[in-house]
Amino acid sequence: LTCLLLPDAAGDREKLLKLAEHSVSGASHNYWCGLTLGIAAYRFGDFERAATQLHQVLQAWSGEPYDAPSESENGAPLLTWLVLAMTEHRLGHAEQSRRWLDKAAHKMDQELADDSIGGLRKQTHVWAMCEVIRDEAESPLR
Repeated sequence: LTCLLLPDAAGDREKLLKLAEHSVSGASHNYWCGLTLGIAAYRFGDFERAATQLHQVLQAWSGEPYDAPSESENGAPLLTWLVLAMTEHRLGHAEQSRRWLDKAAHKMDQELADDSIGGLRKQTHVWAMCEVIRDEAESPLR
């Protein structure tokens, strides 16, 4: 997952895609593995596959994930929304892209507005991933 955060962070994207596919085949119930495969497909340029995979990841949560207290520290939905925003943008689906980006940005801004360290920022490694991906997702809009 870390190797996929930046567009060209790792040289062999095909190997990363194969590793992501392997992890999903061994842990199909693990949404982090599914998210990694979605990002790998995105980085590989297979935007249809990325969209399909990321929508499958979203099925891990019923309804709004952050309405459930047990998910308050889970950054996976947030990261999924950000990558979906980029994926939908590449597919030419401007409205869907904007919707996912707005949803993620709202949650991140809400978290940052809190005077205390909220649940999502306690997971600093995931928060950092979200910040990196958010910057990339917002760049076409600048």
